[in-house]
Amino acid sequence: SNMEINHDRTLLILLIESLESWAIQPEIMPNLCRFIDTHPVAHIKYSESQIVGGSSADGQMIINTGLLPIRDGATCFRFPYVTYPSIVDRNDSSATILTHSAHCWNQTIMSQAYGYTKLVEGDWYDDVLADRVIQYVQRGYKTIQAITVTSHIPFEHANQSSLIMPDDMPILMAKYCKSLHLTDEGLASLFTMIDSLPALKEATVVITGDHSIFLQERREEFSEWCERHSKDWPVEVAACPVIYYSPNITEDKNIDELCYQMDIFPTLLYLTGNKNYHWQGFGVNVLDTNNMAIQRRDIKSLYELSDKVIQANYFNNQ
Repeated sequence: SNMEINHDRTLLILLIESLESWAIQPEIMPNLCRFIDTHPVAHIKYSESQIVGGSSADGQMIINTGLLPIRDGATCFRFPYVTYPSIVDRNDSSATILTHSAHCWNQTIMSQAYGYTKLVEGDWYDDVLADRVIQYVQRGYKTIQAITVTSHIPFEHANQSSLIMPDDMPILMAKYCKSLHLTDEGLASLFTMIDSLPALKEATVVITGDHSIFLQERREEFSEWCERHSKDWPVEVAACPVIYYSPNITEDKNIDELCYQMDIFPTLLYLTGNKNYHWQGFGVNVLDTNNMAIQRRDIKSLYELSDKVIQANYFNNQ
């Protein structure tokens, strides 16, 4: 029925902690860049983060449900027991794989609320995360959400990275680049397996950041450094990239218009053949060129509406 999501192929949601658009550079994230260069993907350059009081948890909620967060507090703590629409096929085996404790952001409850049947937690690096994803794909899990943590502020894993950044680079910027380089190294095996594991080759994969991270004054500092070093890195734009890989994407598509985090859900519905699902999200399918008049949306009223929908437990009666 149109009440149910169905996935005949694997869906992999890869959330890279604090991944900003400008950081997708060959020297910072060579493996991700190689993947983008060698596969037909839709690359949304700038997707505006729409988190409110729950940062990472809000990002996760927007992607999984197509809703926007409540205006006051963290949705995951205030409304863990309401009924959420979800990108997950609730009849399938599905897993959320964390690189941190399940107590963080109320993951134990929220993972179930979004329809995931299994929650895998652990204090491990992103190479282990990649291995876990591959294991669960091989076990036939249909929807897998994997969340990295290596590039979490204050970027304390930076010193484990092999990346050397110029001495005069702002310290926070250097640490961030090094942390993402470490994440990229960890995920390398997963990018490789997309070509050799049939279930992944046929999968729909979305790679994005859970939210952007730097404040305006930091961006100005980074921007000055980039200008001095003739680096064309758009650090001044506070946005996450979104990379879609899918059997339904047969040629490269680059979208430079500003999109929103809420557009991921309807785009995934389209890519996984769920165009008739009863809830199409607050965003738009960015791969439908008719939808690209995206700027005209009244975001403020959508937040207000979403707040009401969540507080009223609207989907409980659908």
